[in-house]
Amino acid sequence: MRRSIKLHLLSLSLFTLFAGCGTTQYPVNNMQALTVTQQCEGSYWKDCVTYPFPVHYAQAKDSTGIQWEVAYMDEYAGDKPSPETVVLIHGKGVYGGYFADLMNVLLTQGYRVIVPDLPNYGKSLPGNLDNPITRSLDDTRTAIHDLLANTLNVNKASFLGHSMGGQWVIGYALAYPEQVDKIILEASGGMEEFPTNIAGLSFFGDEQQISYENWAKIWGSTLKKEQVKTAEDVELFNYFKAKNPESGEVMDSPAGYFINKTPMTEYITQNRQHMIENSPEEYRAYTETYIRDIYSMGVEVRIEDPQSLVKKIDQIKAPILITYGEKEPFIPTTIFSGQQSLRWDIIKPVYEKLSNNGNEPTVIIYPNVGHFIHTDIPERFNQDVVKFLAGERISGIEKVSNYKPPIILPPEEVTAFFNKFKHALVSKHKTNIANFYAENFIENGYDKPAFLEILYSQMASVNDYKVSLIKFEQDPNKSDEYFVEGMVNLGNISVPFSQGSKVIKTADGWKWLGNRKS
Repeated sequence: MRRSIKLHLLSLSLFTLFAGCGTTQYPVNNMQALTVTQQCEGSYWKDCVTYPFPVHYAQAKDSTGIQWEVAYMDEYAGDKPSPETVVLIHGKGVYGGYFADLMNVLLTQGYRVIVPDLPNYGKSLPGNLDNPITRSLDDTRTAIHDLLANTLNVNKASFLGHSMGGQWVIGYALAYPEQVDKIILEASGGMEEFPTNIAGLSFFGDEQQISYENWAKIWGSTLKKEQVKTAEDVELFNYFKAKNPESGEVMDSPAGYFINKTPMTEYITQNRQHMIENSPEEYRAYTETYIRDIYSMGVEVRIEDPQSLVKKIDQIKAPILITYGEKEPFIPTTIFSGQQSLRWDIIKPVYEKLSNNGNEPTVIIYPNVGHFIHTDIPERFNQDVVKFLAGERISGIEKVSNYKPPIILPPEEVTAFFNKFKHALVSKHKTNIANFYAENFIENGYDKPAFLEILYSQMASVNDYKVSLIKFEQDPNKSDEYFVEGMVNLGNISVPFSQGSKVIKTADGWKWLGNRKS
C-alpha cells in the first residue's frame, strides 16, 4: 500500500509573507510530494521513502579514515554564479526530508540549500550497515565537512541545526570557524553539561567511545525498549500521549514531538512506523544509532571535561539565533543535568558567555510550541530564519538580561512537610513513608499501593531528598490542593516532579496527591 503525503507548500503565499524582505522571488519547480510506502521491496530508506528534492550520494571520510556513504540534497533556484549557501542539519532519529518547507522557502529567496543525512540516519543509513555504530558526532562532522569542502566546493555557509543537529552545528563551528557564516539553533542540544557518572553508573564514560560492548552494558536496556515499540506506541508518543500502564487507556504525556498534527508530522510518524516491519536490518541500525547518540551527545558536554562544547561555546564568532518552544519537553534534560529552567539554566548562561565575549546572540522562545519548531509553526519560523539570514529585524526577541531566578520558597509548613518526608524516606521506614501519601493518590495510572510498591523497590538507592521548586500554586478549583513543579535531588540523581503533581492539605497534615492522571 502506497500513501502519498502531500505538503501544504508555502509558495503561493511567499510573496505576501516576505513582501518586506525586498528580495527577488525565485520559482521552485522541481519539488516532489513526500511519500512513504508501507510495503515495498529492497532498502526501506532508498526505495520506500521519498524526499522533497532529488537525493545524491557521495563517499566521505571521517577522522578515523572510515568511508561513509552520505546522502544529500543540493538545490539552487537562483541565477548567481556564487550564491550564499545554507546547510540544514537534522536532529537525532530524523533526516533531511523533514526540512521540505524550509528548503522551499530558502530556495525562493535565492539561497543554495544543502541538506545531508548524517551517517546512519535516513538515506545515509543503508550504505553504511557495515560501519560501526560507535561513530561519534565528531566523526560525522568530519565526514560532512569532507562532503561540503571537497565534493560540493562549499567554502563558507550558514548552518541551521535542529535538536542534536544544533549541538552538531555548535561543534562544527568550533572545529571549522572559517567555514561558518551564521548559525541558527532550533531547540538545540549542547547547551547544558552532564556529569559522567549518574546514580553510580558511568553513563558517559570514555570506555564506551569505541567499545560497543561497554556501551551496551549501560544503554542496552534503553535500546531494547526502543526496539520493541509498536506503531501505536510511536503514534502516541509523537503526539504527547501514552497508555495507562494498568487500564490501557490513552492519557496525556509530558513528552512528545509534535504539538500540531500536519502532513509533515504524519510523514515523520509513518516513516518511523513502517520501518519496523519493512527492513529489520535497517531498523536495527536505526534504533542502535538513535540510542547511541544519547551517549554521543552527552560525552561532548561532560562537566568534568575542560574542553566540553558548553565551556567553549563563547569561542564562536558567527552571529547566532537561538530558538526554543515555550513547551519544550526535553531541554533541560533534568534527569542528566539536574537543571530545571530553560530560560534561567540553559539560555541565560550561554547568552552571557557569548555576550561577554562580544557575540550577543538573538533569542526567541515561541509560545505554544514544542521541540519541532519548524513543523509546529512553519510559516513563522521560516520567516524568522529568512530575516535573520538577511540581517533584518525579528519580532518577539527575548530580553535575556531581564531573566529572574525561577526558584521559589513554599510556605514554611510545606517545607517542613518535605523535610519530614525526607527523614522517612532516608530511614527506609515503609509505614512512615506511606503516611505521607493521600488515600486517593494517583500518579500516571498508579494508585497509592501500586506506586508505593515501585517506590519501595527503588528506595535502597535514595540517600537524600532535596526539593527545588519553580512553582507552588493553589488549584483554582480546589482550595486545599496545590500544584508543585520542580525537581528533587535524591543524592545520586535528580528527577523532576511529574507534570501536574499535587500536594493536598488535610486535617492530618500535608500529603502527596500525585498528578491525578488515571
